[in-house]
Amino acid sequence: MNVLFFPYWPANPYQPNLAAALKEREVIVNGVRGTSFQDLADSVKDQDILHLHWTNPYILAPKISASVRMSLYFFKFLRNQKKRGRKLVWTIHNLGEHEPRHPVFELFCHRILAWLSDGIIVHNQYARDAIVKAYRLNQHTDKIRVIPHGNYINNYPNNISREKAREKLGIGLGKKVFLFFGAMREYKGLPELVAAFNEMASGIEVLLLAGNPLNGQIETRINKLTAGSENVIFYPHFIQDEDVQIYMNAADIVVFPFRDIFTSGSVLLAMSFAKPVLIPDIESLEDVIMAGGVITYDPKDSRGLKKAMTEALSADFQQLGIKNFQEAQRLSWESIAEETAALYTDVLN
Repeated sequence: MNVLFFPYWPANPYQPNLAAALKEREVIVNGVRGTSFQDLADSVKDQDILHLHWTNPYILAPKISASVRMSLYFFKFLRNQKKRGRKLVWTIHNLGEHEPRHPVFELFCHRILAWLSDGIIVHNQYARDAIVKAYRLNQHTDKIRVIPHGNYINNYPNNISREKAREKLGIGLGKKVFLFFGAMREYKGLPELVAAFNEMASGIEVLLLAGNPLNGQIETRINKLTAGSENVIFYPHFIQDEDVQIYMNAADIVVFPFRDIFTSGSVLLAMSFAKPVLIPDIESLEDVIMAGGVITYDPKDSRGLKKAMTEALSADFQQLGIKNFQEAQRLSWESIAEETAALYTDVLN
């Protein structure tokens, strides 16, 4: 069986992990690294299944007129491939763009894609319920499979000690370190995190912000919020794979103050490093909450994040981290590939 992942973005281990595990099940995965329609057209030969992961490159452009032209071409292309006997599987990672350009048009396109798809993958029950409602799939729920997001264990070096990691970052061993890690975007609630930390900080806590800001506006805003604070360390850069361990192993707990989230690979990354996480108590994170290695807060409570960070100071970080690591181990790519391959077989039959 030959499957085409498109677009294929191997910088995130998600797709390479899945492809490698599928290969063990005699599913050969090819990937379209470019995002042009020509790249896609050149890659479909001999493929049995087209597996779509992210829609943005094919349906959205800065201007709505260009978006309409792109999407019409894309839908025509997909229909032609289906007429040739190829099947379409779509993993829905998000309901829509985090910084939406044309949200109404995007939703319209996603409804068409959901109708065209022979199989749909989501990563949790919340996501399943959300797409059924948003994409009007009440009569087509049989095509949807809930297949979890896999772990990131062994995808990044993890041999640096807590002591050495903190030495590299200039953080004392007696400090309690809260880490935010990942791309810095509006929906991730960084201003709220910095404000909550500044209110509760007593001098023994450090807030470590590590990741690439989406744009200069976000970086400038965080710089202003953290200016003059000796206990906030801001690294506004893309973190290389070999350096991920430095930030994770220096931290006591990883904080994700999402305003909204559909599926979060960054949370699974923290769990894969055996770190406890501090997250909002929202339905889309229910699977993580049930793992037990979490501290939660009510996102509707304006002081909820501060209260949770204060509570975290007396938590047993090691025990919480062990619970999360055990859950991450359970989310193996072998079991996920087994379920994915079963879906492929079903849509082909």
